[in-house]
Amino acid sequence: MDTYKKLAVFLSAQKEAEKQGKNEFTCPLCGGRAKWVRYSLNDHLHAGCEKCEFYIME
Repeated sequence: MDTYKKLAVFLSAQKEAEKQGKNEFTCPLCGGRAKWVRYSLNDHLHAGCEKCEFYIME
């Protein structure tokens, strides 16, 4: 899977977790535990998976 596809799949799962009010979700790339936080100062997103180490930062 190319990087853009991974990003789209990961962010889709993160967005769903955020809608549900959950800060943890199952990584759609590897099945590991992923977490996210949105900083109140600038509303930027930081999200990543502990297992496959996929990470996104706005």
